[in-house]
Amino acid sequence: MSTDAPLVIQHGHLEEQNNCWKAVDVSREVLAIAKAEPLGQVCNEFLNCIRQNTASQISSGWVGAELVGILCALNDSLQQGGKVVQCNHS
Repeated sequence: MSTDAPLVIQHGHLEEQNNCWKAVDVSREVLAIAKAEPLGQVCNEFLNCIRQNTASQISSGWVGAELVGILCALNDSLQQGGKVVQCNHS
């Protein structure tokens, strides 16, 4: 499996033939996944939607509110020298 496209979806189904199972109509779909930090991607999507005043195609307002809560908790933790803090979910 390539590191450039680490996710492969196998399509098809199994059929029983002569007391054995055989894969039928098999095809593969390779999904390219960009290497990126997930929280950073969500932050960028959230900020781009605010800047452009558009709805997100990948998340909801609830996800945005959760993101703000996580970022606030991260900020609180940093201000307290990396102490573990409670993340107040909305």
